[in-house]
Amino acid sequence: MGFETYYSQHSLIAEGNRKIKEKDIVSFDLFDTLLVRRVHDPDLVKLPVARFISTLADQRGIFIGWENVQRLRDNIEQKQREETGKTFDDHEACYPLFMGRLLRDIFGEQFSESVFDEVTKYELVMENSMLVPRQQFVDWVKVLKQQGKRIFIISDMYLPASQLKVLVKHAGLIDCVEDVISSADTFLAKASGKGYEFVKEKYSLSKERWIHIGDNPFSDGMRANEFGIDALIIHDPLEDQRKSIVKRYINYSDGRPFWHGRALQQLMAPLEGENCERDALYNEGYNFLGPLIGAFVQEIAERCRKNSITKIFFLSREGWTFKRYWEKQFLFSTLKAIFLRLNIFTSAEWPWQVRVVLIRE
Repeated sequence: MGFETYYSQHSLIAEGNRKIKEKDIVSFDLFDTLLVRRVHDPDLVKLPVARFISTLADQRGIFIGWENVQRLRDNIEQKQREETGKTFDDHEACYPLFMGRLLRDIFGEQFSESVFDEVTKYELVMENSMLVPRQQFVDWVKVLKQQGKRIFIISDMYLPASQLKVLVKHAGLIDCVEDVISSADTFLAKASGKGYEFVKEKYSLSKERWIHIGDNPFSDGMRANEFGIDALIIHDPLEDQRKSIVKRYINYSDGRPFWHGRALQQLMAPLEGENCERDALYNEGYNFLGPLIGAFVQEIAERCRKNSITKIFFLSREGWTFKRYWEKQFLFSTLKAIFLRLNIFTSAEWPWQVRVVLIRE
């Protein structure tokens, strides 16, 4: 028994279907397995949350820059991981604990559960906006459910299971799984192998009838194998290439308006099930006009923020296109996660009324 690596969803599913005949239990890793992120670095989601918290604090007369918020969050989370490591094999963190501590430190007597709930909701919105279900795996999970398999999602993540379920539901998978398990709830992770032991005992699972699917060769592959579970690992080179392109464009965009637009265009690219046949004019507009309009709209946003402009009118037929692009920026709010480079801001910082006026020419 061992773990095997596959370089496409198709090849992994083919092998999984061969092995699954002898299995009753299938567990999946969540991030980079069932779901992929539009951005290359998952920590980027923390940045707009820091800015959101800073804005909430400003509204209450507490002036703390987003950089300080992020620095405090990193320090508190790291200290929690160090404390956890004194008792558990895994240095895990739990979002409600470290975020609650962060918000109490910032808001003091003005802290309330409603502030915590508001920040948590925003963080999950940011996470969801970055995540795209891997279509072939999603379809496979649904087939396995119809076959009567017991399906679990196991994640080493600081978000507890109750919050991960929000992401799983958004991906359309919540009705297919028996449960979602997060290391944040127990501090028992796949990385040490303790997570598998916990799941086995809690749900009375048989290792011999269990197969695990993930992307990490260590925690999803070797640790599962050591525990006696068959494991299949996905390593998609096309995903690696896509993320490297995103990273490169974001780095290029620093101070270069055209690359601002090009990075925005790359992040708005349809992925997985979103990627379907389009009209030739749509493709040409996306490829040629996309970076130009993206750079232009972001420049408008930057100047509005700098000059405290709160009402924007897009005029004429082209204005409709600009307004639609503006709206897409918010629809794909993953873009906010890279505001450091692209000068995109969180919804809490956009008080502007946006209107389009069509002028007959």
